Amino acid sequence: MYTSKPVAEPETYTKIYKEFKGVDLTSAVTEVDETRSPYAPNMIANMSGFPQKRTGLMQLASYDGEIFGIHPYIMQDGTGKRVIHAGTKLYEFGKEAAIYTGMRNHKSTSFVMNGKLYILDGEHYLSYDGTTVASVEASAYVPTTAIAMAPNGGGTDYEPINLLQPQRTNSYAGTEGDKVYQLDAQNIDSVVKCEKLAADGVTWTGITAFTYDKASGKVTFTTAPGKSPVTGDDNVKITFSKNVAGYADRIKQCTINVLYGIGNDHRIFVSGNPGYRNYDWYSWSGRADYFPDIGYSVVGSETGAIMGYLKQYDDLVIIKKPNDQDASIFMRSASLDDKNQAKFITRQGLAGVGAASMYCFGTLNDDNLFLTPGGVFGLDTSYATQQKTTQLRSYYVNAQLTKEPGLEESVACVLNGFYYLFVNGHVYVADSKQKNTNPSKSFGYEWYYWTDIPAACVRTDGGILYVGSKDGKLYRLKTETEDGMQAYSDSGAPIYAAWATKMDDLSDASMYKTVLKQGTGTLPMRFAASSGDIWFVTDVKKAVKAFSMSTVFDFGMVDFNDINFGSLENPSFVPVRRKEKKVRMLQTIIDNNVVNQSFGIFQIQVAYQKQKYIKR
Repeated sequence: MYTSKPVAEPETYTKIYKEFKGVDLTSAVTEVDETRSPYAPNMIANMSGFPQKRTGLMQLASYDGEIFGIHPYIMQDGTGKRVIHAGTKLYEFGKEAAIYTGMRNHKSTSFVMNGKLYILDGEHYLSYDGTTVASVEASAYVPTTAIAMAPNGGGTDYEPINLLQPQRTNSYAGTEGDKVYQLDAQNIDSVVKCEKLAADGVTWTGITAFTYDKASGKVTFTTAPGKSPVTGDDNVKITFSKNVAGYADRIKQCTINVLYGIGNDHRIFVSGNPGYRNYDWYSWSGRADYFPDIGYSVVGSETGAIMGYLKQYDDLVIIKKPNDQDASIFMRSASLDDKNQAKFITRQGLAGVGAASMYCFGTLNDDNLFLTPGGVFGLDTSYATQQKTTQLRSYYVNAQLTKEPGLEESVACVLNGFYYLFVNGHVYVADSKQKNTNPSKSFGYEWYYWTDIPAACVRTDGGILYVGSKDGKLYRLKTETEDGMQAYSDSGAPIYAAWATKMDDLSDASMYKTVLKQGTGTLPMRFAASSGDIWFVTDVKKAVKAFSMSTVFDFGMVDFNDINFGSLENPSFVPVRRKEKKVRMLQTIIDNNVVNQSFGIFQIQVAYQKQKYIKR
């Protein structure tokens, strides 16, 4: 008698995706490492490195015109303010009326020195003391260009001409009978004032009885000022004006700045003047209103504009626009000369890697980063040669980042261990806590990718990230600590966030698989409010030859029922509710698009059985 044998149950296999990192937008969707995602919009690493939904933006204010600059300022009494450059106006945040009108429609940068906020927009150089906005050149420092002069000239050079100030002062040791005093310049505009030292040797009094000849630069007094009452001291001062066309514009037309110096010698360096692409200028020590006419450097050839600065150890690194004729990275060092005066030496560095944007320089912990046409690079120092090198930091997002149009308009900032790069409504976020060695043999970071962030300019202040948009909106990036679950919306709108696995052949590309209900699902994070949809992306509705690695959405998507993650007391495995048959390759996606909800993933698991070999 024939006895049938029971059919053996197919073996069940389990694929577990865990220990997640960042996104991989560079590799083919089938070649992505199992710890990374080829599709994970609006996710970020939590403190433990697991991916969770990002927080959203809260609108703080609305202005007329694009926001070109956000300028925080702490006054000398400790009061904090923020000055907003929107359109052609400056505003103090929280107040409706403009505090200044006439700004350029261009990104502005700022710095604080001696209790004042200074702003450059490429057309104006302004100062703000917490009450009044003023042109710096209107009250710029008047240098004494020569001292110990005789009435007929000579003397000792003392302070250089100030590019921002047409006025300058000459100081003389007067004689008993000389009435005619020769200035150290000819073809002057006017004599502003004349003074003499009083008999007490302390007080300076004005002299009003004089005439002057503009062409020769000679001043004639009605009565000779006489000798100094203090032996060895000058007793006559003449302040005159000689405007040199274009001098002030050399500074006013700059758009970027950095503070640099040696010891207590702090100066502001400025550049970005389109008429002097490879020039930068530095101020007098501790003075933002005094830029000596001799205080400048010509950095490389004019084919490459200076784009920005980074500080590395004691050096100031100057990054230029990439060009074929010259180095694009230069190093500046500061030292004291034999007269204890600061001197700055600029030397050529590296060629080939230059900056794409003036506004994407940042230091992530100790790593100096900048955006190039080829991605985000960092500066390294060779231990063997002590020479500076550059290495690619953005390998895993480079394929998408480098295709973004308008990289020159991108902006960046650093906050809480993350480097944020904003371009075209997208944000590329590097996590300093997660480093890697990528296939280019460079050390890099794990990256995350956000959408729908309308940043025209950004600034961090007091641990908060502020975003200004082209349509005049000012936002801050919310936090769960400050905003609770309302942090998970963009000004009340839901944030779509997802995490996808690679397109996986489940260890055997030659066989069909059945994905089981039991043993397939996810281990989500616990939040006060959280839910998610689980999707399978398969190729069962497409011929094998139609398989495309450019995007996962070429394939059929099977929607599983909504899963309420928020009802879970502790992280607990959530299984799917149906199985999928005849699967060649599989991608699992978990997403959320609900306002004021978050979600995050610890683990994704797929249980499957192999069926039969795929045939033509």
